Amino acid sequence: SLMTTDEAAPVVTRCRMSLAGVRNPQQQGREKCMVRCSGHSQAKITHCLLTMSPLPDPAVEVEYEAAPLLQLNSILGNAGAGVRCQMHAKPHLLENDINGNGLAAVLVTGNSEPMLQHNNLHSNRGGGLQVLGDAKPSCSENTVFANEQVGVLVSGQARPLLRLNKVQGNQGPGMVMNAEAAGTYIGNTFMGNFGPGVTCSGTSEGTFEGNKIQHNKQSGVMCWGEACPALSANMVAENGEAGLVLGESVVASVNQNTVFKNEGSGVVFGDHAGGQLHGNAITENGGLGLLISGQSRPDCRENQVKHNKQGGVNADNLEILKDFKQLNYVFANVDVDSESQGDCIIA
Repeated sequence: SLMTTDEAAPVVTRCRMSLAGVRNPQQQGREKCMVRCSGHSQAKITHCLLTMSPLPDPAVEVEYEAAPLLQLNSILGNAGAGVRCQMHAKPHLLENDINGNGLAAVLVTGNSEPMLQHNNLHSNRGGGLQVLGDAKPSCSENTVFANEQVGVLVSGQARPLLRLNKVQGNQGPGMVMNAEAAGTYIGNTFMGNFGPGVTCSGTSEGTFEGNKIQHNKQSGVMCWGEACPALSANMVAENGEAGLVLGESVVASVNQNTVFKNEGSGVVFGDHAGGQLHGNAITENGGLGLLISGQSRPDCRENQVKHNKQGGVNADNLEILKDFKQLNYVFANVDVDSESQGDCIIA
């Protein structure tokens, strides 16, 4: 194994590192990672293969303000995580292939601020990217695919920035945000995941702008608990259930999104969910364009609701619909049977 510390800046290239012969942790003494960067280390590790560790520790651990560059490495087939960043770590992960590990491809926690660019995080049994604690990673143009659990998990009080990443074909949801997490998510693609595209729960407060959320097996976006998501200029399309589902005590800001051709209804507000629904295009969905149920009372203005297969808008409370047609554009939705569907539908 390799350990760098203080301000050491070794260059390690074209090496193969393996702990395949170590089955008993006692044989390794105290060091259980193949690479550990600590202190203010600025090591450069490139074109290396790190593989076949049977231990539950990560193949690479970066900690205590270390800022190494890991570029063009293959980190695969280890029992633990591929890379773990903790305790103010600031590594730069660039163009690595991290796959087939027993836990997550990359785990970021403890006030760490890594930069991840152009990495492939795939086929890991514990998921793709996990951002926990107070971590604030910056992740751009990575591909997170075919992992056996969640593509991206954001929890604790984490505040990541995700730009232009592709999160697709994961066995769970594309992204899960819970607890007190927040962060900014711009221009990402959440596609073809086996759960919802994005879920928000707890008291999370994510900002989602310009993302493509489509072809997921369940709904495009699901929010519950006391989450306060802000969704603007996203495309939520062709998902296996509804487009957006907002329930429990969620307070959402949903503005200027395009929600179309989802198998279920376009937008669903339920329970006590509220917030604003302004300027969205809700079209060609398999259910209603907009369903408002329970005690939900969203402020709906300047939305276009058209060409939905089961009607434009339905609500449990007739007061919600009183001025709906004056404040929104509802037209050309399929005619419905008022007896079977309820007499408060706006078609």
